[in-house]
Amino acid sequence: GAPASGTGSGISQSTLPATGDTASGGTDPQLAVSEEADFQSASDLLENGDYSAALSAFETFKASYPGSPLTPEADLGRGRALEGHGDIKSAARAYLDAFSAAPSEDSAPESLYRLGLLLGQLGQQNESCVTLSEVSNRFPGDPWATEAGTALAGQVARGFSTIEDALTTLTRARGQPMGRLRINTLRDAARHLLTPVLPRYARAYPDMHLDIHADDRIVDMVAG
Repeated sequence: GAPASGTGSGISQSTLPATGDTASGGTDPQLAVSEEADFQSASDLLENGDYSAALSAFETFKASYPGSPLTPEADLGRGRALEGHGDIKSAARAYLDAFSAAPSEDSAPESLYRLGLLLGQLGQQNESCVTLSEVSNRFPGDPWATEAGTALAGQVARGFSTIEDALTTLTRARGQPMGRLRINTLRDAARHLLTPVLPRYARAYPDMHLDIHADDRIVDMVAG
């Protein structure tokens, strides 16, 4: 199971904030009693599965306490509420907001992990894999990095399964596949998952030419 939760448009590697960056650039101000209570109330609604009320509460919190140090966690909670409603694209934007606002806070690994998962659901498999890989790269040893590694392995396995299914269909149609197959993947996936199966692939499909491109860049993570 996942660790306990702490609760734009496009993005590129250049716009993703560095781990050491902070949105406020200063020390966190002391929370007002009402600020902490309102945030806890919104979090309780979320944990109870009342996504509509939780979404409204987190949005009210952001409007009532602009610049609050709890804003990244409020965006994380807002994303989870939107995801609970099935609004995947808006949830992805909320997770992106949460991470970008405070890439070094405790909520950042979870926000980036959840963003990576939703990018996969939005059909952006490359971006999903790169984002999940970033969780481990930026937050080694964090429990969410472990979750991201598991999810990344699943994404890569599903990609290989899709390729195998396509080749099987092609074989049935033509007897033996031939031509060029381009694979875009992460460097670690190419090294640890793809390389071991290449000899077997070459023996099974001698007329296929593989064009492998390994890259770890983050591009167009959330489509506009």
